[in-house]
Amino acid sequence: IMTAMCEAYLISGSPLSKSTLYGDGTASKKIADEIKKYYAALMVRKRIILVVTGDFTAEDLSMKMRNSFRSLPAGTALTTPSGGLDIGGSAFKSISLHDNSVNRIVGIASAPDAGSNDELALMLACEILNHRIEVEVTEKKNLTSDFQLSVAGIRQNLTWISLTSESPDKAIQAILDEVKKARKLGFTADELQEAKDRFITGYFISNQDNAALSMLLGKSEENDDWVDAENLYTNISNVA
Repeated sequence: IMTAMCEAYLISGSPLSKSTLYGDGTASKKIADEIKKYYAALMVRKRIILVVTGDFTAEDLSMKMRNSFRSLPAGTALTTPSGGLDIGGSAFKSISLHDNSVNRIVGIASAPDAGSNDELALMLACEILNHRIEVEVTEKKNLTSDFQLSVAGIRQNLTWISLTSESPDKAIQAILDEVKKARKLGFTADELQEAKDRFITGYFISNQDNAALSMLLGKSEENDDWVDAENLYTNISNVA
């Protein structure tokens, strides 16, 4: 819910921010026709990324693909621009959700292009900061819970921060202090290596089955190039 609210605030004022549903959750006939037209434009060969896993030969797969997608029109390629999304400054908006005085906070910041070396460096920086903040802000000061700083890793990239706190002002300030300290002093070699180890371990654990690998390769191809997923271990290891 908070992610959806955050996205809605981000695109506020744009055509994307306008609701397409009526109060009862049903779409008007005009909107329904627009939705059908939209999905018809999506279901074309130039906008489909297919990742297949299983026991088959390349020749057999090629034949099945030709037979399955022969009836689909070629269509036009996706025109969504790639690259990190430029937020264009800072903003804060409070959304009241009363739940025993607990505040759930989500923040958005810009991020480098998906698949770039800068994105990999930021992922590791987030990994280190998550560990530091867990120790300094959550455990020692007891100001936060469920803290997470991460890179979205999408075509129009974003950095996400989310946390829960009973003292949001103090928690945010403590987090900012850790970020400022990192910007001033950087990270140690030991911290970087530990972050790499945690990141790569989590990467392999979460991509053990065929379905996860298919999603990984498809997402990587959608953002930039599927080869990035194959080379992630090496590229992460080489971040200085």
